[in-house]
Amino acid sequence: MSEKFFFVPLLMNALAQQDAAVALREAFRTVVSLGRNPKYREGFVRFQEFMALVQAMAKERKERPSGAQDHREKIGLLSVHVQMDEAHELALSLAAQFDVAEIDALLREQEFVIEPGLDKVDICIQRNDGPLEPVVFGAGTDRSTVSRINPGHYRLVLSTGRVLWEGDLSKSDVLLAYAFPAVPMRLAADTGEDAERTTRRFSILGGEVSVSLYPGRQAGRMEFRLCEPGA
Repeated sequence: MSEKFFFVPLLMNALAQQDAAVALREAFRTVVSLGRNPKYREGFVRFQEFMALVQAMAKERKERPSGAQDHREKIGLLSVHVQMDEAHELALSLAAQFDVAEIDALLREQEFVIEPGLDKVDICIQRNDGPLEPVVFGAGTDRSTVSRINPGHYRLVLSTGRVLWEGDLSKSDVLLAYAFPAVPMRLAADTGEDAERTTRRFSILGGEVSVSLYPGRQAGRMEFRLCEPGA
C-alpha cells in the first residue's frame, strides 16, 4: 500500500478486531500521528476526504436505510492507486458498524493528538464533494477568508477528518441580487453593502470559531474568525 493510502490497511485491520471501536480509536491515533510526517501528508488529506465520505454514508444509512447511495464513483476518485473494491468495502463497513455520532466521537478524540499545545486550528472546506481546501489559523491571525463561494453543497472538515458543518448554500446566501433584492446593485457596490451585510452566521467547534457568509455580485465569501474565550 502506498503512502497515499497508508490509512486503508490500518482501518481494515482495526475493523477485523474483536473490539472494533477500541481498535479503530488506536488506528485513528496512528493515522493522525503519521499524518504529521511530510511523507504521509498527501495520504492524510485523502484520509480526511475518505472519512468525510464515510460520515455522509453513515448519515444516509440512518435517514434512508433502503435508499442510501452507493458512493462507489466518489470512492473511486479517491482510490485510483488502490484496489477500488477494497476501499469501497472499508467505507461500507465503517458506515454500517458505526453511526454518525460514534464516528464523530472517535474523530473528536484525535483533535488533541494532532499538535498538543499548539495555538492553531486547521479547517478544510469542501465544495460539492470536490477536493479539500485548507483554511488555516496560525499564530497572530484570528481571521481567514475563502472567496468564490457559489451556490452548492459545502462541508467544513477538521484536520482529523471530522465533519464540523455540512449544508447547502443558495443564491440568496451568496449572491447580492438574491440576498438583498431591494438594494440596487450599483448602490450596493458604491456603498460597500455587499462587504458589510451577512446572510448567514453560525459557529463551529463549540463556539470557538464563527463563520459568516457575505454575498457578492458574482460570488460570495466565507469568513472564519477565532472567538475570544467566553465571547
